Amino acid sequence: MPPTTLFRQVLAYLESKPDPPVRLSGSRAGREGVAAAALTIRWGSYLAVLLDREKPVWSETSRGETSRISDEEMARINIEASAALAEWIDLFRSDRGGSFYMQLVNRVVYYLPMPRKTTKLKVTEFAALAAADLAERLIQATVPHNLRLSEPKLSATLLAFSLMLL
Repeated sequence: MPPTTLFRQVLAYLESKPDPPVRLSGSRAGREGVAAAALTIRWGSYLAVLLDREKPVWSETSRGETSRISDEEMARINIEASAALAEWIDLFRSDRGGSFYMQLVNRVVYYLPMPRKTTKLKVTEFAALAAADLAERLIQATVPHNLRLSEPKLSATLLAFSLMLL
C-alpha cells in the first residue's frame, strides 16, 4: 500500500483545485452519490490502478479460465473503498455548515472523469427511493424508536448511493 492512500491523494488534488466555473446540473443527492462513488471507489481505491487504460493488458486475459481480478485485489478494493467511505462520512460530519463538503462534492463531479450515464428506468416505487427526502422518511419510519440517527440526511444520501450501485 502507498504511504498516502489513493483516496487521500485524490482528496489533496481536489482541495488544490478551484471551484467549478459553472453551476453543475443535477440534484444535490445525485451529485453526492456520484462524488461518493468517484472518490471512494473509482479513483480513491486500487480499482483506479486496475482500470488504468495506459497499462498493458496481461496476455492471459483472453483465456476463458483466467480470472480478470484476483481475490487479493478484490479484498484490497473492498478495504480501501470502505476506509475511504468512512473518511468521506467523517469529513461530512466534521463540516458543520456543509459548505466545504459541498465544495468537494462539486469539485469531484467537475474534475474527476466518470461515465455520464443515466438510467432508462421508469420512476417506480423502488426508483423513487433514490430521492433523499423519501429515503429519509423511509428510514425514520423503519428505524426503531430507541435508535437515533445523528445524520438522517446523510443516511438518506447513503441509501441513495447504495441504490445507485445496484
